[in-house]
Amino acid sequence: MIKFALLLQDTPRGSGDTDLLQQFKAVDLMPDEDKQVIKKLIDAFITKGKLKQLAL
Repeated sequence: MIKFALLLQDTPRGSGDTDLLQQFKAVDLMPDEDKQVIKKLIDAFITKGKLKQLAL
């Protein structure tokens, strides 16, 4: 399983949404069960966005 913090290591400083990056850092400290729930929510939002793009 890829840790959220590993994803953040390659992120250039000063780019992106800093609030979101801080949230991912906080998530990385959570128990694995909570991380799985958050990953499922993120996947659901990504899928929703993809479906919207297909519908256009």
